[in-house]
Amino acid sequence: MDRADVSASVIKLKGNQNELIITVTEYFADGTSVKTSYSIMINNNAAGTYSVGGYKVYVDTEGNDQIRACYVVEG
Repeated sequence: MDRADVSASVIKLKGNQNELIITVTEYFADGTSVKTSYSIMINNNAAGTYSVGGYKVYVDTEGNDQIRACYVVEG
């Protein structure tokens, strides 16, 4: 693997829970890529570390649908 990019988005739901979607895209030296996504229900303004593929990704959310921080902590 040459490098990995990570992104996250939040879908606002009714009540105090939202859907967090984390995507890790791995890029390889031969020009191919593999995208892995993970979805989980979270509370409003949540922060945590989540397993996505072979990576642990930290995500901090705010304001119900905004991402404050999103990065790979281990992988």
